[in-house]
Amino acid sequence: MAENNSSRFRNLTFKIMQASIILAVFFVPLVQFLFYLFFFIALFFWIIGLFYRRNLLKEIMVIPLFKPFVSLVILSSFSFFWGPDPGSTFDGWGKILQAFLSYIMLYEALNSPRIVKKALVGIVIALFITTTYGISGFYGGWEEHARRLTSFFTNPNPLAVYLLLTSFLALGIAFSAQFAKPWRIFALISFVFSVWAMVLTMTRGVWVALPFGIAVFALIVGYKNRRYFTGTLIIILLIAVFLSLGLEYELFPSYFSRRVENLFTIDSGRERIWRGSWEMFKDNPILGVGAGNFSEAAPQYMEGRTYSHAHNLFIHIALELGLLGIFAVLWFVYELGKRLIPLLFLNSRYQFILAGIFGVFSSFFIHTLTDLSIYDRGLALVLVFVISLGIYLSQQEYGAKKSVGEIS
Repeated sequence: MAENNSSRFRNLTFKIMQASIILAVFFVPLVQFLFYLFFFIALFFWIIGLFYRRNLLKEIMVIPLFKPFVSLVILSSFSFFWGPDPGSTFDGWGKILQAFLSYIMLYEALNSPRIVKKALVGIVIALFITTTYGISGFYGGWEEHARRLTSFFTNPNPLAVYLLLTSFLALGIAFSAQFAKPWRIFALISFVFSVWAMVLTMTRGVWVALPFGIAVFALIVGYKNRRYFTGTLIIILLIAVFLSLGLEYELFPSYFSRRVENLFTIDSGRERIWRGSWEMFKDNPILGVGAGNFSEAAPQYMEGRTYSHAHNLFIHIALELGLLGIFAVLWFVYELGKRLIPLLFLNSRYQFILAGIFGVFSSFFIHTLTDLSIYDRGLALVLVFVISLGIYLSQQEYGAKKSVGEIS
């Protein structure tokens, strides 16, 4: 009797964690308070559930990507011994730890097709709300930034990255027969709105990354079926026509044309950062300046100026965590690629969602070469969701998925 009660309570804690972490992902672009609230609810019940696991260490250790991910957490923890500012170190370490815990919870939460479909539908709904509110505000005049769309965000750059991380999932749903036709149409509309919104954010890095991601998506779906490749090309053509009409009828502000003219121009700030980054790296090649301490060390190397990040993900990691940090990230990417790339050559029933995931990863990679909005905790959660989704699909194909948190 006592064991049955224990099992029921463990299942209850799992269900609450599962619903809460998915709701946290949903609220990232909408309400920051609710994003944090649901994240901490999920974390609280996940921790409670740990006490009811008999083989906790064994269950955790077999989770894909656990070892490279936990190596980043451990490496960032050592930053407390040499980081110049304890507060900055705690913030940087906390972001890495939060991403790690988010991955573990999402890995466990995405444990069935039904849950995954609900999570993806939630992503599309949040994307639609975010884009329609932002576009309406931009043309209606209630946007805070007169020249750049921000929607519910306070800065256009994180908004643009959020759209980049979620729009390709919507595009994958639009092609996927596993979703009802109304949801597929809704997802396609959301994707089109997200492209429109990305244009209005005036974020040049996303402008470059977006067509790259679409091209990768088109190649993946076209590899199996030319009809879908043609469909993707039609979508690209329609987007190009829309942009042309937008310029013709002044749907975009005058600032847009100046941003386009400077699309591939590196501004003086980035030049200064990247010059100083090399000097910073030479002084701290193995362990870096410590997690979260880039801004503390920057003035010494960048003409006395303070910058929040290095405007390049890999440079930033090398500066804060050194060569060991780069090794951990490359290990993580290798382990992820080892599980996802083989799926491209299978006749997978998830091929369109998988194409969307690769669209996210490829466009995100291009964007991180010139920016680093992923330091935002909410955006990190969305990226971890995409990674967890990819791992779920790989384990579904190979029949290896186990629900480690719930008792069947």
